[in-house]
Amino acid sequence: MFKRFFSSNYLSKDQIDHNQAIRKMHRDLRAQLIGINKSNYDDKICQHVKQFVKKHNFQTIGFYWSTKNEVDTIALINFYLYDFENQVKIFLPQVVSRKKMVFRKIESLNFPSNTFKTIKQPTKKAIKILPQNLNVIFVPMVAYDQNKNRLGYGAGYYDRYLKKMKKYNCVIVGLAYTVQKTNLIYCHPQDIAMDLIINETGEF
Repeated sequence: MFKRFFSSNYLSKDQIDHNQAIRKMHRDLRAQLIGINKSNYDDKICQHVKQFVKKHNFQTIGFYWSTKNEVDTIALINFYLYDFENQVKIFLPQVVSRKKMVFRKIESLNFPSNTFKTIKQPTKKAIKILPQNLNVIFVPMVAYDQNKNRLGYGAGYYDRYLKKMKKYNCVIVGLAYTVQKTNLIYCHPQDIAMDLIINETGEF
């Protein structure tokens, strides 16, 4: 069993360097999943997510708008937007300032949007949901470890948002491939681990 390693306030230079090396290595590994392999893995993850959502009867779901090498969420978003039987509501992140992110409702794949660092996001005209009203949020990541600690892209938007969500009963789920699993991620005490990670093999 791996332990959760963190410092009292700040990570040391060696710990930061370790995390950055892990970030680069696993971004490269993820980028090697192309074509049929990535598509097959995405399909499997999609099915696992659907089963998970159905099992828990989630009604308000936060997704991310996937970019090139991330686990594809577009098919999942499209599925739930037109799941008229269950009428699930879908929300996507919008970066509103240097340190703040919110989630806003979308009604179709062609929702009014702008971009933040090439990532499609809703505009401020879309309905905002408070963190406590989301049932589940699916989170992108670069790497994860045995204790479900997440290594993101380094900007901290999700870290700050997840800290708010942890006060409530929202379920936090990371989406990743098995190649993104690593032995050790150094964490700040305030970092939020995932409740669950779903990869192509199932729930972890």
